[in-house]
Amino acid sequence: MDDLKYQIDYLTAINEKLVDSDTMYRFIAESGGQLYLYQDIHKGGDVMMIGPWDRYTGENISKDPFNEEKMKGFIYPADLDEFTDNIWNMSDKKRSVETMRIRSKNKKYYFDVMGLIKFDTGSNPIRRVIIFSDVTEYESRLEKLERLAYYDPVTDLCNGHFFSERLKELIRQADKNNEAAELLLIDMDDLKGSVSELFLIHENELIKDLAMILKKYENKYTFLGHIKKGLFGFAILDPNRDNCGVSIYEMIRAELEKPIALSSGSNYKLNIFGGIASYPEYAHSADELLFITELSLMNARKSGEYSLNIYSSEIVEGYEDERKIDKIIRDALENDRFELYYQPQYYSKDGRIRGAEALLRLFDDNKRVILEPDDIIKKCEDSGLIKEVGDQIIDKAIKTYAEWRDRYGYDRMLTINISAMQIGSDDLINTLSRYVYDYDLDPSMIELECREEAFINNINLSVSRLFTIKKMGFKVCLDNYGIGYSPLAYLKDIPVNSLKFDRFFIKQAKSDEATFTIASAIRDIALAFNIELIAEGIENSALLDIAGKLRCNAIQGYLLSKPIKPKEFEKLFMRESLNEESDGRGE
Repeated sequence: MDDLKYQIDYLTAINEKLVDSDTMYRFIAESGGQLYLYQDIHKGGDVMMIGPWDRYTGENISKDPFNEEKMKGFIYPADLDEFTDNIWNMSDKKRSVETMRIRSKNKKYYFDVMGLIKFDTGSNPIRRVIIFSDVTEYESRLEKLERLAYYDPVTDLCNGHFFSERLKELIRQADKNNEAAELLLIDMDDLKGSVSELFLIHENELIKDLAMILKKYENKYTFLGHIKKGLFGFAILDPNRDNCGVSIYEMIRAELEKPIALSSGSNYKLNIFGGIASYPEYAHSADELLFITELSLMNARKSGEYSLNIYSSEIVEGYEDERKIDKIIRDALENDRFELYYQPQYYSKDGRIRGAEALLRLFDDNKRVILEPDDIIKKCEDSGLIKEVGDQIIDKAIKTYAEWRDRYGYDRMLTINISAMQIGSDDLINTLSRYVYDYDLDPSMIELECREEAFINNINLSVSRLFTIKKMGFKVCLDNYGIGYSPLAYLKDIPVNSLKFDRFFIKQAKSDEATFTIASAIRDIALAFNIELIAEGIENSALLDIAGKLRCNAIQGYLLSKPIKPKEFEKLFMRESLNEESDGRGE
């Protein structure tokens, strides 16, 4: 009797332990976000559903007898056939392990599914378990990463990389159907150079606003992308070859005639440039189409007008010419082929040398001009090398000045040209400070000359930089005055020591009374603010006479001297110095 009681108690304890274990495993399954289907096939057992099935299916199916259709009903239809074949019926293939990823019916959840089957020695299935592991959070993160990889976060449009891939697909479609394609690039103004303060504050807002306008023109034949900051692209399938891109651009331009209302309450007149090219008329691939369209866009920018430039074969010829010039400039930089010539400036009152202006020259091995002097700086700006070239000009000029000072006692002005891009660079002030220290310079003997165009895009930044330069002791000269950019009122705000009349302005003042009146007004304002007047381009006595009537303090031009080599200017200065000493003026 005692043995029987012992056996009953023992079996009861084992059963309770099994029940506790089952409760524990079910609790783990419920908490872990995993779903299990278990079946003892060998004993013909029912399928057991373990885990939070109700939460994921949205139905009360876990406590009811197993229903295969209900279970499969929670799987997304597009994934169901593969699940049935690879997981549910895997025993037919005699496979012990299979895996796949599925989505729930409402695509709300993602699961990694693993099927496991145990076979006996006769290859008959005896047990199986299917485990559904919730990977929704992982999949969500993956989707976010993919979105970041393919879409621009500001505009939610496909980014440059994805746009390029989609353009390739569109080209393949055009080839398949023997159709044409177009690429339209639209570029926002104010992003490539000096920018206005209002634009800087609202840059992303303006990009979003433009994107919203452009999205209106997407349809089944077009797709839009934000290729890079402020640059948008329309890839257009053009089955009828009717230049859809031109029409799209014109409609967008018409919308932008009205200023954009900003969140700050201000209005902003946004301008754009456009470039367009067609396939297969001018391009043989998506990459080539993108390249030639960018050339068209560059041409639109160079025109100085907010317009659309349509690609033509002449654009490539111009591009090849620019590449040759770019190569010449880079070669001159790397091999120190740039030379500085010096054009003397003379005081009008007594004819003494005021100083010299350093002018850039580039010759070939036979001393023939490679680039015309007026073109060098512009080409350097176009090629993006103006900073490097500008730094080399400053370096050569100041070294020459220091040598003249130390060797010959040179005590006159040296004028060095700086570009608008240099003024906008943070490095200019540091560069000038370094030269003052390295060469023990008297900054008041160095005159930095800039064109009045430097003030067009960002007068606040330019004026601020020039004030800093002037405080350092350098002289500042405003070149090419009178060509129409700066109003007369600017003279009281711009920190300049001298003002140089443009040569064409002087020529026009000689024959046009209205121009002479304007020049006289400039002179009166300059004199009122103690600004020195310099007349350049004095090529004959008639122009010299005009400079005299305008009471210019100094003059330069071919009538007096063309730009000359450093050694020739040294001789000119030494000759004058000796004459002054003999006259007693050098004491």
